[in-house]
Amino acid sequence: MQNEKSRKARAWLIKALVFVVLVAIVWVCAGVVMGTEAEKVEQPSLGSTFKDIAKVLKKASITLPIQMRIKAIKEEAEVKAQEYATWVSNLEEQAETQVVAGGGGGYGEDDYGQDVVPGYHFGDDPEIDMMILEHKKWSWIITQLEILKKEEDRKAMAIRIDAYLSNRGSPMTGLGYAFVVEAEKYGIDPRLGVAIAEAESTCGKACFAPHNAWGMLGYPSGWSSWEEGIAEHFAYLNRHFGSPQSAYDCPGYCEPNHPWMENVDGVRCSI
Repeated sequence: MQNEKSRKARAWLIKALVFVVLVAIVWVCAGVVMGTEAEKVEQPSLGSTFKDIAKVLKKASITLPIQMRIKAIKEEAEVKAQEYATWVSNLEEQAETQVVAGGGGGYGEDDYGQDVVPGYHFGDDPEIDMMILEHKKWSWIITQLEILKKEEDRKAMAIRIDAYLSNRGSPMTGLGYAFVVEAEKYGIDPRLGVAIAEAESTCGKACFAPHNAWGMLGYPSGWSSWEEGIAEHFAYLNRHFGSPQSAYDCPGYCEPNHPWMENVDGVRCSI
């Protein structure tokens, strides 16, 4: 799909450049005709004419790709806004402020916008300057939409975890978001931490050490809070198993592996 879009964009750019060249040729020819019909009208030299054409083509080679990229990111922003259902009415207004304060050099400095048009000196051309600002604005909006979507996903998962913990009468009820945030640090499925707690201590109701709901024998003193225990457990999983997504990625966590793995993963999938 992306390749198809790129192919169409390149085709559109080639057509646009051809059109610019044709217009320039017509303009030159028209000038020659007018010169023969109105000898009193002073015509520019052929050399200056071609310099003007070169200048037009050079600018077109900068502006046309930016215009296409702006169009593409605007469309992407609209799709994301609909998909994420988190469009903020003043997001575009916020973006206006952000692009002025944003990176790539300070706003108005020569190197501002180098990330959009490498080698261009901001301030050389008002039209290109405005395109750079427009590009930065919509790029910022897309970034914000992605941040909002990620946060919505966190909250949705936290609600599911809390619903499970509440149903089990767990003392960790209300800490669903802590499971999500700590698991995210290591790329672990947050439901795995809950499922292991279910298997090892009925979600914290039968711990052998304070706030140690995961049967971690190497921590007989436990921890001072559930939040600390949750954080330490995901760090432990990461140290020993990388970024496990299921109980089957944690061989040796509890011997024998079976049916422990099946039981834990059954709980994980139910959340």
